[in-house]
Amino acid sequence: MARRPSSAPPIEEVLLALADAAWTGTVVVVQPRFRRRLFLEGGTLVGVASENPTEWLGQFLVGASLIDEEQLRQGLAGQEAAAVPLGVVLERSGAVDAAQLDRVLTAQAREVVCALFETPPLEVRTQDGVLPASHPRGLRLPLPELILEGIRRRIRRREVEGCLGGLEVVPRRVSSLEPPGLDAQAQRVLAAVDGSRDLEEIGLACHLPTFWVAEIVLRGVEAGFLAVRPAAAGPAEMSDELVLERAEELVTEGEFKRAWDLLRPLRSRPTHRDTFDHMEELLQRMETAVNRRGIGGSLVPRRLAAADAADRPLEPEVAYVLSRINGSWTLRQIQQIVPLEALHFAVIVDALVRRGLVELVDPSATPGGG
Repeated sequence: MARRPSSAPPIEEVLLALADAAWTGTVVVVQPRFRRRLFLEGGTLVGVASENPTEWLGQFLVGASLIDEEQLRQGLAGQEAAAVPLGVVLERSGAVDAAQLDRVLTAQAREVVCALFETPPLEVRTQDGVLPASHPRGLRLPLPELILEGIRRRIRRREVEGCLGGLEVVPRRVSSLEPPGLDAQAQRVLAAVDGSRDLEEIGLACHLPTFWVAEIVLRGVEAGFLAVRPAAAGPAEMSDELVLERAEELVTEGEFKRAWDLLRPLRSRPTHRDTFDHMEELLQRMETAVNRRGIGGSLVPRRLAAADAADRPLEPEVAYVLSRINGSWTLRQIQQIVPLEALHFAVIVDALVRRGLVELVDPSATPGGG
């Protein structure tokens, strides 16, 4: 029998109370798909952390065209080697300047907070006095302003969903004409519209949050040069119980990518806590299984000849990962630069291996390996 939905209070009530109390510590917000953390000092936001890879600093820097994927890979390697924040590594290397970094850190923090308002939380925890050892220099954002921005995002998301018929849609061009005055970000999104990618997959290709993509696509729809269709039929029409039952069958059969795809719409919307717990259990089983299959971070994926003549078209996200395989980057290095959850990335790699398109090589076991 289904348990009650989460009784967590609205996020605006929690944050406003913490601001009024000039509270210091960490706020942990659990939502159906991701966990996010806000770091407060005296009731002011001084840092954020998110499990959503599209909300990581490196993705914002690539999405803003301030660095490219190779610079991100080098920066992450420097971060790991020197144990200093990514932004510091990139600034020291000259990849970005202080003003650019501060601007992107602020945009990242605002987006993480706004994302908290898009889906009701399953759980909110506060850790009094607990802060990370370091946080972005100079980042001090008043919570009341962020709360208002978050409420506006919630309202705007509902408007965008109403106009597009939801965010699980695939845009396509219906006219070659484009309105004048499009900025570089909008131009990149429109260039990624191919009639097969959905909004999340376009965001993946452009290193942008899905909601930002939705706003740009809606402008195109309203201007009459884009149209949208539902991304998929089937799972959205099934009950949560049937989706979970079918996903469990796929996990048992070892079809992890198909199970992930089936669960994806369910993970993106509010749900009962028992449904959330069941999904978490299935995801844990998938993670354990792909680890047993050797989808390890130190291995180097290499394209096989069959990758250039796949027996059926590849899904956009699978093709995206395949395009980042260059025979020298390890799985860990590739996963760090693509805005995919670790398990999502792993099931894609597993699917590529199972289809005979990619092999995984241990560099230490090959001539010249480490």
